[in-house]
Formats: sequence, C-alpha cells, structure tokens
Amino acid sequence: MQDAPTSYDYRPLLALDRTSLRLSSPRGEAVGTSFRISNRGQGHLVGTVGVRVGGEWLRVSPASLSLSAGQDCSVEVQADPSGLAPGLFLGEIDIITNGGDESVGVRLGLRTGRSWAPLALALLAAAGIAAALGLLLAGVTLPAATPSATPVPTQAARSATVTHEQARMAAADRRRALAAMRVAVTHSNALWRAALSGPSTVGLDTVKTGHDLAGLVAEVEDLLSNGEHWQITPRHFLIRSTHLAADGRSGWADVEKSERRTLYGPDKGQPPLQQADNTYLLRYFLVNQGGRWLVDSIAVRGLVPNAVATSPALSIEQIAARTQPSIMHVEADSTNGGAVGTGFVVASTTSTSYVVTNDHVVSGAQTVKLQRWLDGRYQPRAPWIASKLWEDAADDLAVIRVDQGRLPVLPWGNSDALPVGEQVVAIGYAENLYGGPTVTMGIVSSLQRTAPDQPNGPFYIGHSATINHGNSGGPLLDPYGRVVGINTWTLDNTQGLFFAIPSTRAARVAAGYIGSNG
Repeated sequence: MQDAPTSYDYRPLLALDRTSLRLSSPRGEAVGTSFRISNRGQGHLVGTVGVRVGGEWLRVSPASLSLSAGQDCSVEVQADPSGLAPGLFLGEIDIITNGGDESVGVRLGLRTGRSWAPLALALLAAAGIAAALGLLLAGVTLPAATPSATPVPTQAARSATVTHEQARMAAADRRRALAAMRVAVTHSNALWRAALSGPSTVGLDTVKTGHDLAGLVAEVEDLLSNGEHWQITPRHFLIRSTHLAADGRSGWADVEKSERRTLYGPDKGQPPLQQADNTYLLRYFLVNQGGRWLVDSIAVRGLVPNAVATSPALSIEQIAARTQPSIMHVEADSTNGGAVGTGFVVASTTSTSYVVTNDHVVSGAQTVKLQRWLDGRYQPRAPWIASKLWEDAADDLAVIRVDQGRLPVLPWGNSDALPVGEQVVAIGYAENLYGGPTVTMGIVSSLQRTAPDQPNGPFYIGHSATINHGNSGGPLLDPYGRVVGINTWTLDNTQGLFFAIPSTRAARVAAGYIGSNG
C-alpha cells in the first residue's frame, strides 16, 4: 500500500517584537511610536488591539487584526498628554487573538519644567494693551449701567458643551454596540446548535462570517453526507464579558457554557458514535459588516469535562480491556529516521477519527501511520495513514485525523479534580516492543510539577506509573477508565518520577481543532 500524503495544519501563533514602550513629551505635545505584531503559526490569526489602561491619553491603530500565516503588521501608538498634569503615566495595550494573548506596557514621561519666556512676552503684551486703553479712555464718561443681558457663551464653553455631547453620544453608541454583540453571540450559539442537530446550514450567514461560517458549513456538509446528526443538550450559557475595539467595528465576547453533545449515525437504534459532557470557556471574535454584528471565529480558552462517576471503580484488568481498542501505535516516518509513540482516539464519526498524541512524536514527519493491537496482532495489517495533522508545539500536543470511522473513543476525565494519592494507570507502546501496549499502575504524587529547565513553565501531573520511550502520547487513566493526562516525559537516572500533561489542557487544545463549538 502506497503511503498517502499527510497535510499539515497548525493553529495561529501571536508574536510581538517588544512588550514595553517608553515615550517622553518635554513640552506636553503629542508623541508616537509603534511595535510589530506577527503570526508565527500556520493558521489565520484574527483578533483585536485595544487600550486597557490609559484610554484618556493613549490611542492605537489598527484596532483589529487579520494576519495570514507568516504575515506581520505595524501597530501605531499615539500618546496625547494635553490635559494631563506633569508626571509619569503608565498605560497598557491588550492584544487578544485566536493565537494567544499579549500585552504591551507604555510609559509616558511628561516633564514638569516650563519655559517662562512665552509667559513673560504675553505679560508684557498685556501690559502694553492696558496702557493704550487707558490713554484712549481718559476723560470719557461712561454711561449708566444697563440691565445685564444674557451672557453669550464663549468659544471655549461652546466647545466644552459639544465635547460633552459627543462623549455622551459615544457612550450611548458603545452601549448599543455591546448589546448588539451579546445578541449576536446568543443567536450564533442557538443557530450553531440547530445546524448540527438538523443538520442544516439555513440562516448561518445571518450570524456568522469568515472562518467560522466556512468551517461550520463544511462540518454540516460532512454530517449530511454521512447521515449523521448531533443531539446537543444545553445546561447553561453565560456571556461573561463583552469588549468593543477602539474602531467600533470589531470586538470579542467571553462565554462560559456547559452542554452534553451526542453524535448519532445513520443507523437508528444503534448506540451513539461519541458523547461528551463538558464546560467550555470560549472567546467569540466579532466584526461589524453592513451594520450587523457577525461571529468571525471562536477560540477555545478552557475546557473542563463534567466527569461524574456513576459506577464503581474498575479493576486494572477492566481498565486495560475497555481502553485498549482505543489506544494507537503511532509511527512517524521522516527523512531523519522517525519516531514511535502512542495515541488514543478522542473523537470518531462514521468515516473519520481523531487521535491525540505528543507533538514530539510526530514533529517533522512526512507520513504518520497508526495501528491497534487486537486479537494478538497489529491491525490493520496495512496501517492507517494520517490524512491531516495539527501540531501545537507550545503544548507538545498533536491531533491526527485518519479516514477510518467508528472507532471507540476514550472519555476525558477532569484533571483539575484529581487528588494526590489517586490510583492511575498508564498504557502505551513502551520501547516499541512487540506484543501490544504495556500496562502499568501507580499513584498521583503531585499536580504542580514543572520541567527542570522551565521552573516557571506549565504544570504537569507527577505520578509513579512507569513509562518509557514509546509511551509518549499515551493516556494516563483514572480508576474509571477516563483520560486524566497524556504521558509525556520522565527524568533520566531517576525512579518513580513520570509526568503527564493534564487532561484539561489537552482537551482544550484538541477541541480547538476538532469540529466547531458555537
């Protein structure tokens, strides 16, 4: 069998050339500078740029971002200190995108020194005018006082009134925009649920655009071609906050929602193909097109499985028997040789399945092959070839798509609720030994381990279930057979020190690549 080509697709990755700016205004005049934003990932990056601190004197442009892979742009920063007292002022610029968030600190120094020469000239001029008026008015008898008329507003007063009215109207426009954005987000989620349950694309273009619309339409078309549909049972939907960009034409909303999703195939009366019950933290990016607020993309910022034990804990034998059909032998071929690791199925439809593994297993691969150990041999005899690969090097995670459906799915567990001392089971193709995956057991020793070379880096689950080369990407399972971690690394010349990526982090990354979310 000839190897099919593997296509690669990465998520966008935000990068800045600097994260602090220093400005100085000796005489209170406006000053400016700039910094550059780049997309170092391979997906399309969208987001907003806005002032979080210093809005009364700090301005940025552009207010919205749309960068292709490898593209960058300049952000102009303008500081107008008029109306500010002398001193030091600190501002902060937020960059919020689907490829990560960053902030840029701004330091503005407004000097206290003043030149007295202009003031002295003004005083001399005023004295001269007063003397001239005194000569002209000498000996002139002024008429008796007349009743005072209504004072005519000065230009400054009229300007202040106009400025106040403009500010009031701007605040009202902002409130209306934020309200419209909240309505758009709510309608987007409702139509998304209807589209997957139908399935149908009717009305989607009234609330969605860009990448979000294109991705959802493709997903619905896949459901229709496979005769599948989702049943989505909402538990709660909460818009936590809504933000409008400085240009008034874009923004984002942070949403928390909890729901159960169940995928059914074309055969009525058959068990569902997959089921998940999660709480999602989502960021909806919106744009205003023709006076309508539309959702352009959605980023998964958090995912917590609503994992509740409804049955007694399983024995080690039961965990191994139930989970082994979902655990993959992953072989990555490259010009440099290749690597072998483990993966496991996290989603499966009638025609397609998705496998999670470590990025260091498949990074640089030209071809990725997958097999399972069933009935005493590797199956299928000719390995499945990955048809698509998403890599997240920052989190050392990858998602593999294979054109083979109806594979058993391993459920996510909640690593946030994992107690120290809990029994765990590690399964993986240790050292690439023939005879199927190795099963080991241990306990959780820590939930906040960091890598020795990254003391301020992300937390890992420390445990004592033995893992070796080849275990990378394999599941760490709780007593109910749920994935609470992805085994990733160990320390050389040590005993009982093994580390796994928490499931809440892995599930969040996977959800950003597999299907849509609202």
